[in-house]
Amino acid sequence: MSQRAFLIALALLAGFILLCTSEAVGAMIGFLTGITIAFFAAPLVYAAQAGLHSAGIAASATDAATILLCGAGLLLLGTAIGALWAWRRGALALARLLAFKALALVSLPLAGWLSLGALARAWP
Repeated sequence: MSQRAFLIALALLAGFILLCTSEAVGAMIGFLTGITIAFFAAPLVYAAQAGLHSAGIAASATDAATILLCGAGLLLLGTAIGALWAWRRGALALARLLAFKALALVSLPLAGWLSLGALARAWP
């Protein structure tokens, strides 16, 4: 990723985060975030819970969600370490790409949280 593309992507990501805080657009994004959680994240949690139960581990849905969040955290940590490793090797394009992926992994849940807050504020 070139430096210009990296800066443009960062500006677009920051703009998206700012849009998520507004009551008009943020509420619409919050509604779509709720649909995404209901139809894509919840089935993953229940599939993980079923997998844990079939392995003989008694786990609730909260335990399965915690395990999935820990997996996402490990993915973030691996991406950040890869970016640092690429930066130390001098592969700046790869370092920028991995750094942007790590920022996206952090900012998308933040955007969902902010937009759900905007949806709660805009609800009549």
